[in-house]
Amino acid sequence: MIGTVLYLVQLVTFAFGLMCLLRFLAQLMYVDPTNAIVKLLVKITDPLLQPIRAIVPRSAKTDVASGLIAWISFGVSEAISNMLIGGSFNILKTIIVSFALVLQTLVWIFFAAIIASAVMSWFSTNARHPALLLAQQISARLTNPIRRLLPALGPMDFSPAVVLILLMFLNNLLIGPLRQFGLGMG
Repeated sequence: MIGTVLYLVQLVTFAFGLMCLLRFLAQLMYVDPTNAIVKLLVKITDPLLQPIRAIVPRSAKTDVASGLIAWISFGVSEAISNMLIGGSFNILKTIIVSFALVLQTLVWIFFAAIIASAVMSWFSTNARHPALLLAQQISARLTNPIRRLLPALGPMDFSPAVVLILLMFLNNLLIGPLRQFGLGMG
């Protein structure tokens, strides 16, 4: 029974952390604030973020509180996960592993946004679904700089593939070892 309750708390904290991370990313990537999904994220996360903003200052570019709450939520989720498998609580381990988890989740959000944008570009050029618009706006911030660097190859755009490869390198060479280092702290 306690294991089930801990699992549900872990699931809720991770889901809330993911929503806060998406909100942070939407602000960082200048996603249209009138997007229905962004509005929903703001509505869900605002009750907890409002009091935090009194303590954590807002930067010029984005709301730092949403990123901080995402990191804390992932940390709570990681600590609960560690308790479920019978491990002991180590604050430094939790901080490092949860930071790596935030970075890894960002990579996978970018990965999913790029894949969704690329696949949908084959089928519909005028899709107005909020999820697709969100994916297009997030992926454009990553692919446009690469697109400017690559030579024009006719109708083929290889910038999404280049960004996906770079994201996988980032995940495998930096984030994965950081997470393994944290997990090895015992």
